[in-house]
Amino acid sequence: MYFSVSSDVIRNSGVLDRWVVESLLGGVSNSNIDVRYLKHLVDVTTPLYSCNRPPGAAGALIVLRDKIIYGWVAPPSFSQSCNSIGCEMEDGHCVRNLHAEVQAIIRAARYGLALDSNGQAAIYSVLKPCYNCTKAIIHAGIKEIFYAGIAYDEERTNVILRDAGVSCHYIDIGLEYGND
Repeated sequence: MYFSVSSDVIRNSGVLDRWVVESLLGGVSNSNIDVRYLKHLVDVTTPLYSCNRPPGAAGALIVLRDKIIYGWVAPPSFSQSCNSIGCEMEDGHCVRNLHAEVQAIIRAARYGLALDSNGQAAIYSVLKPCYNCTKAIIHAGIKEIFYAGIAYDEERTNVILRDAGVSCHYIDIGLEYGND
């Protein structure tokens, strides 16, 4: 089921109608929608991951009133991926790619989708957003973050989240990486 969704995500430039995604997840009537969003996110973005470094595939999706916007770890458009030419390492991090959260925020901007409309946008991220992604999330006006892995957990990130009034929720989905 999710293989075709990954193809649909790419074909639709990372933006799908919310009702389409939620119908694949069994609707929104169940109370575990956050778990279903995160498991769906892992399944959809794993085949799209283009970096060679651990901890593993990472992705993000932004839930708006009527749209879901996806982001995944990938280089800027028309650039070669780590899978093709190797990672570009600085201070132990690959900097060739944009992080999934930034990709999703940029995608929303490209399609004119406001993220700060009445604080209704939420972002789901496979891994807790890093410091730079957290700054972008705050600046975009997103007020709620859900994540499944804790690869990044810096005090400075927690401070800016608290100061900005952004709530951040860990959801256990049995992720096998990022929680070491």
